[in-house]
Amino acid sequence: MAASMAGQDDHGKFHHPLIPQDSADVNLQNIPAECKPRPLPKGFEGAAEMGKGGGTLSQLKSELHIAAFTTDVVAVQRILNAGTTTSNRFRVNAVDHGSPPLVFAVRVKAKDSDHDAKIAQIAQMLLDAGADVNYTLIGEESPLLLASIYGGGVGKVQTVRTLLRAGANVRQRDKRHRMTALHWAVVSGWANVVEALIDGGASCTSKGGKEKEDAHAMARGRLLKLKKGELIPTGPHEEEARKAEFEKMVTLCEVGAKQRNREKADKKAARKAAKAAAGDEADDVESVCTESVCDDLDDWEERGRGTASFVPERDLA
Repeated sequence: MAASMAGQDDHGKFHHPLIPQDSADVNLQNIPAECKPRPLPKGFEGAAEMGKGGGTLSQLKSELHIAAFTTDVVAVQRILNAGTTTSNRFRVNAVDHGSPPLVFAVRVKAKDSDHDAKIAQIAQMLLDAGADVNYTLIGEESPLLLASIYGGGVGKVQTVRTLLRAGANVRQRDKRHRMTALHWAVVSGWANVVEALIDGGASCTSKGGKEKEDAHAMARGRLLKLKKGELIPTGPHEEEARKAEFEKMVTLCEVGAKQRNREKADKKAARKAAKAAAGDEADDVESVCTESVCDDLDDWEERGRGTASFVPERDLA
């Protein structure tokens, strides 16, 4: 076969189109060819409760994935400094055991606020290098979802804010539970993470989970269980501190729900006023795309996003 074939060198080795062929430009051994998703052994540790992406430290092959998983800020910086802009863009989106480095970084348990700050710092470095902030695993979990889920330690509010500033999708739902990051933050029991998500645009009226509850109802339900003496295995270890966290969340979600309802009402009124000004008399025909159905993107998602039978008017433009 001719050596000039696109994508191959004189020895027939494949070159990724985003990686310079000159080995002096990038440390290629940090991105081994065997970094491909494959089945994991039963009972493995190191992956979150949800999702099939993940792996133990000993299973990982990529140096950058290992550095992100172990929250080694110095190593992550060293690896990225050794690459070029183009090679780093590939490296930070390379998959090892089903996940890119950003997923491994944000799903780590934060022992304390200082550890959370290091996780957020690594996340920012990966994002600056071109990591996809909205990458989703096979179970449709995004980095924001994984960072919002309680994995022990403390809530990763600094990491969550870092992802939100980078444009993380607050409406992303996991495939199994159909819950957003806000739902998981409420279940996880950390009010500062809930507040960060609400500030970032998360909807307090969007319903999810087995019981189809919004964030406010979830917070109230868990607070009631705590007051009845039932065990809630998330949030601060001290019972009184845990109650205080859920009381804060109830207030935050109540305020957030009222604000979202006001926004929806204002948008609905604005659309009606615009139609009236345009002399639109098509309101006599009932349609699944009317504002009564499409007044909230979260409602759209729950009613069948992406189907031919349900496409909001504003998304047809």
